[in-house]
Amino acid sequence: MKMNLTELHIFFDLLRYSLWKQAVDYDSWDSGWSWKPVLRAIDGHQLATLVLEAVLSLPESLQPDKEAVEHLSKQVGANMLRHDRLNHELAEIIGLLQADGIHPVLLKGQGNATSYEKPLLRKCGDLDIYVGAPNFSAACRTLCSWRPEECVVGKAIKKHAEFRFGKTEVELHRYAEIQHYPYPDEPFQIIMSEALAQPDVVEIAGSRVAIPPARVNALYLFTHLWNHVRRGGVGLRQFCDLAVVLHRTFRQIDVDVLRTNLQQLKMLDEWNLVGNVLVGYMGLPQAEFPLYRDEKAEKVAYFLQLVMADGNFGKERGVKMRQGYFKDKVLKMTLDAKRSYQLAKVSKMLAVKIFVGRFLQGLRTTIAGK
Repeated sequence: MKMNLTELHIFFDLLRYSLWKQAVDYDSWDSGWSWKPVLRAIDGHQLATLVLEAVLSLPESLQPDKEAVEHLSKQVGANMLRHDRLNHELAEIIGLLQADGIHPVLLKGQGNATSYEKPLLRKCGDLDIYVGAPNFSAACRTLCSWRPEECVVGKAIKKHAEFRFGKTEVELHRYAEIQHYPYPDEPFQIIMSEALAQPDVVEIAGSRVAIPPARVNALYLFTHLWNHVRRGGVGLRQFCDLAVVLHRTFRQIDVDVLRTNLQQLKMLDEWNLVGNVLVGYMGLPQAEFPLYRDEKAEKVAYFLQLVMADGNFGKERGVKMRQGYFKDKVLKMTLDAKRSYQLAKVSKMLAVKIFVGRFLQGLRTTIAGK
């Protein structure tokens, strides 16, 4: 369900209040809008827990109906309980790995939550834990020994292996992220392996937990976000994570090093496109986005339109795989072509290089039989 311009304005007013406590200028809201598409976007991007306070800050006459407010409130309560459970389980897993001489680094998720003013309002996900290639096999065995009666081993790919323990999903990472053509992977792995060997430490549930160092965390979050963009399905929750992490850490980022890294990764233009959304729509101060450069308003607006239409991890697209190996391959190629067509309105060069990259990646995967 698409939002009209007033509804989009309302959505981002609520989001800016949630992130930075920027006052909501509801007097500027034009007539002819409905809560229905706004609430659907909030749910589709998994932002309900974050924006409830903003909704409740409105005059009662402007708030959605009681049923909608109760729906948001229930999500907040459930999310707080899940944070408590995940944080204690994280502490157990970290301790177990460390006891076996492995030094894990928490990626994204619960680590990102610590950058929010109220961490419990960030929507929980799974636990992404980096252990590195040399320790990967041993770490998988160790993790399987944690609550072995519940352990269900899921899909294993080059980047990570998936595990489920009841309601808790854990991704154990051999690599923090993997870049695919046209984005070179080798310099990225060098940047990340050196950085993750010297992590920062935060306190979560009374335990000291290693996270990516501030000097590269924003770069890492951006590359992860962009990998979802090129596939078709990046939610605004990831943009929120990047915004709050930059807000917290921008002074610790060496701008010259960041420029060099982005040039090595061939992602400087992509970085700036994302930055225009963070600054222009989400309210991140321009000074807190390194290397910021204004883009054409129409280009940024269309890019945002794609992001809004996809929803978190592409859930708004309603595409279901697992129809059979070859049918899935054809469907993925069709989706890749559609995504490139969509991105052509943002940048024709970007569309071509992403389509070629996705095609080559799919070809390699098919040949390998994976």
